[in-house]
Amino acid sequence: MKKADHTDTVLSLLPSHIRDYISCFISENNISTAEITEIRLRRGKIMSLSLINRNIRCNYISDENDIKQILAKLCKGSYYALSDSISQGYITYDGGVRVGLIGHKDTVDSGTAPENISSLNIRIPRHIRGISSKIYDFFLRYRCGLLIFSPPSEGKTTLLRDLAIELSRGNDPLKVALIDSRFEFDDGMIPSDSLIDIYSGYSKSQGIEIATRTMSSDVIICDEIGSNNDVNTITDTKGRGIPLIASTHARSFFDIKGRSRIYSLMLDDTFPYAIKIERNDNGSDFSMTIYDKDGNIIC
Repeated sequence: MKKADHTDTVLSLLPSHIRDYISCFISENNISTAEITEIRLRRGKIMSLSLINRNIRCNYISDENDIKQILAKLCKGSYYALSDSISQGYITYDGGVRVGLIGHKDTVDSGTAPENISSLNIRIPRHIRGISSKIYDFFLRYRCGLLIFSPPSEGKTTLLRDLAIELSRGNDPLKVALIDSRFEFDDGMIPSDSLIDIYSGYSKSQGIEIATRTMSSDVIICDEIGSNNDVNTITDTKGRGIPLIASTHARSFFDIKGRSRIYSLMLDDTFPYAIKIERNDNGSDFSMTIYDKDGNIIC
């Protein structure tokens, strides 16, 4: 499998003294940059690194100036232009790098000033070509909707991006609608010869509606469904003959059954199958467990 990531892009966001600290820290602790999935800074508190299977505390204490410098690069000098995104708790940077942020809710919601941000979570997106092969084969066999689930940070976005590419470039390529609400999928790694239409910045409900109504897509792929609006739109567009592949956060099939709105999409055969994914220790492959709507394991 071929790997590509945006570690250099993420590191370029950091002030030079933090980059130097991380470089020394991972060297002293025998950590490869390829293992790092998140860098989290907290104003007045310790910085931490998340690896594929663990979190590591660092001795570095971030201050307000660190946060401001990173935000200035993220916003490219126009903090207020991104106030809507900031109020939703994230900023998306070049290459699909997503930075989660929090602070005092009232002032962050209003997008008033960067000094109100207290924590940043910088996620490092990685593109691993071929990692979706098992789900690709399963989809081509059944040509039906699939609900992919796992806890956060297991690589659902990585898998869905690769699946979109493989479906759009196979021997019998499909027209893929890729709903990219948070600008995470289009990371510069999508080949120019793929039959993918990217719905950048569309809400999931808008993208799904347009893909089914006007774009004659063969399959729709979107990340992290869960809101009532998502479910209502998916229910309304059911019956138009376009399979939907979507992801959601859950630790088990029992969790899926406990979310009545999501589970209703399995009961009405929008998603005849739910697939739990688990990433291996080095992040280069997934194992998967496939459930039918009754919770029976079929694979």
